[in-house]
Amino acid sequence: MSRLKICATLVTAILAGFVVAPATSYAQYDLSTCSGNYNYCAEWARRQGQTDASCQAAYQQCLRRGTWSRQDPYSPRPQSVPVERK
Repeated sequence: MSRLKICATLVTAILAGFVVAPATSYAQYDLSTCSGNYNYCAEWARRQGQTDASCQAAYQQCLRRGTWSRQDPYSPRPQSVPVERK
């Protein structure tokens, strides 16, 4: 009987290890490209309940000049950085 309890406890513990509450996922954006910066900008705009119009304008400018220059309050990058045009 004690072996049965130990096995049941062990199986329960193993199964409980697989049932984990989902964590909030944050995408990792490639900030060395125009499209990565746009996606990052649009995500933060969406989270703040704003439109992504300024992100779209910065994206178009990025494709023309090859630099991302939109000042983002949450951006880990400085104001104007060279990026790959894609």
